[in-house]
Order: sequence, then C-alpha cells, then structure tokens
Amino acid sequence: MLPELHLIAAARPNLPKLAALLHALAEVPPFCTPVLIHTGQHHDAAMFGAHLADLGLPRPTLPSAFPAAAMPPSLAAP
Repeated sequence: MLPELHLIAAARPNLPKLAALLHALAEVPPFCTPVLIHTGQHHDAAMFGAHLADLGLPRPTLPSAFPAAAMPPSLAAP
C-alpha cells in the first residue's frame, strides 16, 4: 500500500494548482496515493463543485468535522 499524499483545497484558487499536481502525479510511476481533501470553506456547486469537473478533479474527501449531509450532490460522495 502506498502512502497517502493529502492535497488540501480550502478555496477555489487552490483548485488549478492542485489539478496541475494531480495530473502530473498521474503521469509518473506511482509512489503515493493522492487524496484531495476539501475543507468545506466553499461547498456549493457554483463556488467549488463546477470547477472540479472543469479541471478533471475527483470528488474531494471531506474532513470528518464537516457534515456530508450539508454538501450539494456535486461534492457529496456517491
């Protein structure tokens, strides 16, 4: 099992930077498991969710303190 690399997204400006890193990690031999973590700062689809799809990012993992029920379908786990 590979170690996890937590990539923290707090606000929308973080997403393009994290997208570049995640896509670069996909191009090299695996040495870690990247995990996108969203802090919940901007959790509506207009502020955050639509950008995930635009940048080809997976749905983020949510911190346990943030209630998943409060997440819109664009960010909530399937």
